[in-house]
Amino acid sequence: MNAYPSRKNAFTLIEMLVVIAIIALLSAIIVPSISATLRRTKTVAGLSNLRQIGLGFTQYALENREMLPYEIGTAGAVDRRTWHVAIAPYLDGFSLDDLNASIGERPVGVYACPNSKNLTRSGNYADYGMNIYINGHEDEQGGFQRRLFHIPDTSKVILAGDSTNCNRPLRPGSVDGLLDRRQGRGDSANILYVDGRVATVQVDSLWRDISGNRQQQYPWGWPGWRAPGN
Repeated sequence: MNAYPSRKNAFTLIEMLVVIAIIALLSAIIVPSISATLRRTKTVAGLSNLRQIGLGFTQYALENREMLPYEIGTAGAVDRRTWHVAIAPYLDGFSLDDLNASIGERPVGVYACPNSKNLTRSGNYADYGMNIYINGHEDEQGGFQRRLFHIPDTSKVILAGDSTNCNRPLRPGSVDGLLDRRQGRGDSANILYVDGRVATVQVDSLWRDISGNRQQQYPWGWPGWRAPGN
C-alpha cells in the first residue's frame, strides 16, 4: 500500500496563465482575419448589386434608343423621377413597389450595399449614386439625355458607385466625388463603369492623375465632353 496520497491531475496557476495567453494570442490572430473575410464577402455582394444595376442601365438604354436615364428626371414623370425608378422595371425580380423604403430605413434589394449603414432620405432609395457628368438633373440639361454612343470609351467612365448618405449623386467637383470609402480598409469604393464592368477601387487613385477640368478626363468625364444638347 502506497504511503503517499496519489497526485490528482490539475492545472497549476502557471499552466492556466499559459493557456489563457495562448487563447488570447489565437483570438488576436483569428478574429481580425474573420472580420476581414466577412468584409470582403460583403464587398463582393456589393459588386454583384452594382453588376445587376448595370444590367438595368443597359436594358433601359436598349429600350430607349441608347439613351441613359437622368440622375434626377422631371418632377411628375413617373418612370424618370430618379435613375432608380427608371431602371427598376429592368431589374430581375424587382419592381417599383420595392422602392418604398421609408425615410430613416435602409434601402431595399440590390440598392442596399452590405457594407453600408446609411439610411434613406426623402426621394432616395440607394446606397449608390450616379455620375452627374453622364446625365445630371433633367432641368439642368434642357431635357436632353445622353446616349451611349456619345461616350468614346465606356470602359473608362464611371456610371455609378458607392455613394455617401444614400444616393447623394456622384459629383466630381466635391470631395472624393461623394464616393463612400466603405470598402477595403476604409479607403476604397465599389464602382460601376458605363460598359457594365464593376471594380473595387481605391478612391485616391481616381483623382491621382487628374488636374484641371475633370469633365474632360477619365474616369469622370472624357476628352471632348460637353453638356447634352450642346
